[in-house]
Amino acid sequence: MSGVAYTLRVETFSNDERGDEYNTTIRTCKSSFVKQNYYFYGRLFYTILLISVPLITSEVYIVNNINVKSEVTLRYTATPSSTSLFDRYRFQLSDPSIPAKEQFANETDRKVIFDGLVPGRLYNFTIWTVSHDITSRPLLRQDRLCKNSIRLNASHHECHSITSVSLIYT
Repeated sequence: MSGVAYTLRVETFSNDERGDEYNTTIRTCKSSFVKQNYYFYGRLFYTILLISVPLITSEVYIVNNINVKSEVTLRYTATPSSTSLFDRYRFQLSDPSIPAKEQFANETDRKVIFDGLVPGRLYNFTIWTVSHDITSRPLLRQDRLCKNSIRLNASHHECHSITSVSLIYT
């Protein structure tokens, strides 16, 4: 299963000789491992924690707030624990000035709010599951925030022969 932490114990010795002369290699692909060495009665032991890459199967929905144009909410479905084991979700915007947000995997209120955004700007959203600091492959979403509305009141102009109006959004 993905996202699972496996613990292995490796003992190296030969004819009651200490095992520090022997080389043990463990290769992992797209995972992380932590190795601890310890000696017991002159024998070298390894305790290895292997962590596989978690999966993300969540659906992510982007909800724009029509009342607050500088705010966006990400709602997501849970990735089932029968599919992948992980600690938390991580959400990040393409704007580096906005810090990433995280939520625990067992959070019941599955939404994240980003505020202080620029109306009209296109944002890239990246979502991962994280297991012991190992991230899944990212989900990528994109959304353009609505621009602020423009009000134009042309009823009090003294010139009644206006033929065109130019609007410049800044």
